[in-house]
Amino acid sequence: MSWADYLRSKPTVQRRWRRIYKGDVPYLTDSQNEIVVERKIEGADLSEAASDDDVNPTPPFPVRRQSIDPDSLLASVKPEVVTEKYPNNLVITARYTLWTFVPKNLYEQFRRIVNFYFLVVAFIQTIIDSPVHPFTAVSPLAFVIFVTAVKQGYEDWLRHKNDDQVNNRPVRVIRDGKLTEIKSKDITVGDVVKLNADEQVPTDMLLLGSSDEFLRCQINTSNLDGETNLKLRYCPSGLPHFKKDGDFIQLHLIVECEHPCANLYEFNGALFIPLKKFAQMVMSPIQSGQIFSNGPDNNQQDPNKKPEEQKHAFSDLSERVRKGSTEFMTIPLCMENLVLRGTRLKNTDYIYGIVVYTGKDTRLARNSEKTEAKFTTIESAVNYYLLIFISILVLLVAFCSVMFYAVDWYPEVAGDEGPWYLRDNKNPTEMRKQIAEIVNTIGSFVILFNYIIPISLYVTVELQKFLGSKFFVWDNEMVDDEGREPLCNTSDLNEELGQIEYLFSDKTGTLTQNLMKFRHCSIGSERYEYTWDHRLRPYENTGASVQSREGSQDSNYIDVTDSDEVKDFFRTLALCHSVQVVARRKPSFDTGPADFKRLRKSKKKELSNDTTSTNETVKLSLTDHRRGTWEYQASSPDEKALLESCDLLGITYKGEKEDIMTVDVAGKIEKFRRVMHLEFDADRKCMSVIVENSKGELWLLTKGAESSIIPKCDDGPTQHTLKHVTDYALMGLRTLVVAKRELTVEQYEEFAADLRAARRLIKNRQERVRDIYSAIETNLTLIGATGVEDQLQENVPETLRAFTSAGIRVWMLTGDKLETGVNVAISCGLINASTKQYIVDNMSLADGDAIVSRLLGIQKEMDASGNGEDSCLVIDGMSLAAAFTSCRKLLRDVSMTAYTVVCCRMAPLQKSQIVQMVKSSPGRPTCCAVGDGANDCAMILAAHVGIGILGKEGRQAARCADFAIAKFGFLRKTILVHGHWYYVRLANLANYFFYKNVVFVMPQFFFFFNTNFSTQPLFDPLFLMFYNILFSACPVFYYGLTEQKFSATTLLQQPHLYKLNKRNALMTFKVFLYWITSSIWHSIVCYYLPYLAWDNFHNMNDVSSFGTVVFTLVVLVVNVKMAVETVFINWWTVASHLYSYATFFVLSFVYSEMDLRIIGVRPGDFRHVYFTMMSSPSFWLLMLLVCVTALLPDVTYSAFNRFLVYRGLKSKH
Repeated sequence: MSWADYLRSKPTVQRRWRRIYKGDVPYLTDSQNEIVVERKIEGADLSEAASDDDVNPTPPFPVRRQSIDPDSLLASVKPEVVTEKYPNNLVITARYTLWTFVPKNLYEQFRRIVNFYFLVVAFIQTIIDSPVHPFTAVSPLAFVIFVTAVKQGYEDWLRHKNDDQVNNRPVRVIRDGKLTEIKSKDITVGDVVKLNADEQVPTDMLLLGSSDEFLRCQINTSNLDGETNLKLRYCPSGLPHFKKDGDFIQLHLIVECEHPCANLYEFNGALFIPLKKFAQMVMSPIQSGQIFSNGPDNNQQDPNKKPEEQKHAFSDLSERVRKGSTEFMTIPLCMENLVLRGTRLKNTDYIYGIVVYTGKDTRLARNSEKTEAKFTTIESAVNYYLLIFISILVLLVAFCSVMFYAVDWYPEVAGDEGPWYLRDNKNPTEMRKQIAEIVNTIGSFVILFNYIIPISLYVTVELQKFLGSKFFVWDNEMVDDEGREPLCNTSDLNEELGQIEYLFSDKTGTLTQNLMKFRHCSIGSERYEYTWDHRLRPYENTGASVQSREGSQDSNYIDVTDSDEVKDFFRTLALCHSVQVVARRKPSFDTGPADFKRLRKSKKKELSNDTTSTNETVKLSLTDHRRGTWEYQASSPDEKALLESCDLLGITYKGEKEDIMTVDVAGKIEKFRRVMHLEFDADRKCMSVIVENSKGELWLLTKGAESSIIPKCDDGPTQHTLKHVTDYALMGLRTLVVAKRELTVEQYEEFAADLRAARRLIKNRQERVRDIYSAIETNLTLIGATGVEDQLQENVPETLRAFTSAGIRVWMLTGDKLETGVNVAISCGLINASTKQYIVDNMSLADGDAIVSRLLGIQKEMDASGNGEDSCLVIDGMSLAAAFTSCRKLLRDVSMTAYTVVCCRMAPLQKSQIVQMVKSSPGRPTCCAVGDGANDCAMILAAHVGIGILGKEGRQAARCADFAIAKFGFLRKTILVHGHWYYVRLANLANYFFYKNVVFVMPQFFFFFNTNFSTQPLFDPLFLMFYNILFSACPVFYYGLTEQKFSATTLLQQPHLYKLNKRNALMTFKVFLYWITSSIWHSIVCYYLPYLAWDNFHNMNDVSSFGTVVFTLVVLVVNVKMAVETVFINWWTVASHLYSYATFFVLSFVYSEMDLRIIGVRPGDFRHVYFTMMSSPSFWLLMLLVCVTALLPDVTYSAFNRFLVYRGLKSKH
């Protein structure tokens, strides 16, 4: 069945389809007597008008409709209205615009319960007869709102800058036959885009033309799937060559493809080209000697043949023609024809592509989640305690209001009018007065007690987080050799770094450098070792590593050309690959000036000869000097390492031209014709090539995983090789098994015929091709195996061991194959010799019962053995999808029982689903995700804390992350040091704010007992206004920036200290009660000691004087309390305290002793009070007595607590 017939059959369609019209083409319709022609409109979407049973709907855009002759395509009808458009190509991560900033920011700020509460209090203060001036409530609120708005506006401005950089990137498109430069955001569906080498693909597009002679290109997909190996993409088979900008004037086609989805590995669609237009399209290319694209088969027609000898190309295409009211040439499309947004063009001068998905429809966008506001554990605790304080406020107001009217029972209080219940309550006027009095009384108590809610808490926290994040950015120990500094994209989550319980890490570019080194090989039944000086020798199991024997003078080396068996092994490696030999290119940079600025800041003075750009798939090795102006570009970093080792051993792959592969074997040139390339796939777990040697013999050469290759071998040292491979795996090496098979001409022709037929299928095309590949890859002869080391980043094992000591569980989530993921987990120490591995793989959605049974078995085994703390669950993406559907809760329970989890072959969306699964588990553990590519953005956004690596895979992860660092090794200090400090600082800061406001408000409550619960304020409005803003702000603010209970060295050497603060330990209800109890005790001492000693203050006998004494003692006690809690003390700490006291004394003195009526300030009863108080010896003695009495319990408790902590440190050390 052809693609067109498949569409005509109208089955129950599981996927929705869209059509993109380019040029003057007829509209596809089911009617044989009616044809629809597009009226110069490109890129309209038909999909929304389609039902699930109709793949040829009525077009929702202007068309001409008339029954016509197949030779006539012009008609005249009334146009219809356009009802659907594609999304634009804008990238928007910013939260505000210039017009929405003020209303949206105010809305978000007043959603905070504290801000809204003080807004209500300020309103009440303006409408009642307030005991204090309304300015005392309005000014702190305005200050808080303003500072927060400035901070959030600045951060959003940085997001706008990043968005503009991406959206305004210049892109070249062909419009009206001319190459036009536009901005990336202006790309629309149907545009033909031209990309040059090393440029990033701005949108999803179908490959139409390439500078490559075989109409293909190489792309780096690391931003999507995390794999830095290069992948091949091909022009659709049968499409004429488009090599010039002017060729696209003759472009007339319809692209029909599936609706936008998140699948990175599958794509289905078709090209429909009217044969009349197709003839016009191909005439110019044929006359100019160009040929047709034949797609991934690489079965190109001979370019040396004359055009008339290529007529069969057109007749072959006629087999895929659909006939109706007009004739269409139909070309099936697959994933190998689609170039996705976020990938980068490599080793190809230029390509052309027609845009099929833009903006939010691209696969990259579909695999990204919307940014949601993240809340920290401390912020949640603060909100909870605020509700408690509001409840306390309500109780205080209710109690005092009741007592206010209760005292009317006493005649000396009620006066001539008598108690309130004996008054004339039937008079309406009197009733209104009484209601107004009640409202005014309650409002007055609310105003006097509202200071128990710390309004300055939020603004202090905002400033502390913002400035504190700068210390992270300024940490010189976290700057790498290339000058890349850490980044902090948001300061809202600093303290969450100190609460991490689960760490989800990408593999490629995060844990590893993706820099492979060939280490060992097994040939025949013998093991060989590739030494540091690039020579081969028999392996001796002395227990020492290659590195430890680098200085060995052992001369037991072999020449690979002396043994036919060894030579055949390395010749096979030199032929079985997808490597290209290309001219060496100059380094390119991702983000232009930003990276050049970083390069200039590098500590390296010169670039060495083997330096590449930050985006190169694999770094050049030490062998590059032998190749001069050319280099290997590999579809796999393993293949590059193997070919470079072959080169140094004397067997050099020289490249391929017109399917002829040239190999230099010890100076002797051997040539082979590459007949076919059988690309790698995850199900077969191998790749193969079919080559023809100079004798005319056909050989199938294959390499892949031992689990796939060895069962298919009929000959060779299988047992020895399997043992060697197992040993390599235990050494943490990536292994490949190499085998071969000789084919007859008949076998090859039968295979090629079956493959051609399979590639014409629409349904189950990939499965059928895979089966045919597997059928030919049998009856193999085993040659040997290789062991390649995937070099880890610096300090990765040490960092992971430190996290284990800190109680942080590490999960590795990778898009790479299962064997690779396990090998890397072994190399970095996530899996050791004693770790029990539970593997779940190759289970599809149809295997629901099987995966439930498998997970139940694993759970039962772990429960029975009790070794969950020393176990690792290994699962692949396909099985994970099945488990999410069949047994999500069981999967979560099993995964969280195992100490380590390795997830392989994962799509970006699956990574975020894993993070969400753990986040939503009972206990709500704090999760951190770290990655370096765009494929990691979804999980970074899903985690409580997202950390990006400034690696080789671009800056997408760093941009969407909360923090960014240059290397994984820096994560150790980020979490164990900065995270610990941030949490301790902010937790104690929050507790302290609640404490000092209780100390401030409770004396007012005690004062009401001495005033018969009148609404007389104890403190002057000056003190109410500046207590939180000036008099007690500086010491705690400096504490929040610099406090270090333990030094960085201590925290790094003893990572178990990180456990001290787990599960929000400093914000538990027990700790909260300690702070509240301490505050009540301090308020009692600050109020009642002056009250009892008041007879000694002979010259001070008014309320203002008493309130001033009490307030001064409150300021003294709360600031000394801060000093008691501080461990890291320096001159700046002392200065912050002196500033606080000096501000209080100077401002109070000026307010009390100077005539400020000229500026509208009337101190009233406060006049000369302060000077009188300061001149009293009793006051100074009282200060000492209050300070000692209030803080002696705190000093004792603090000293005892520190003694216990340090004794524990000493014992563990």
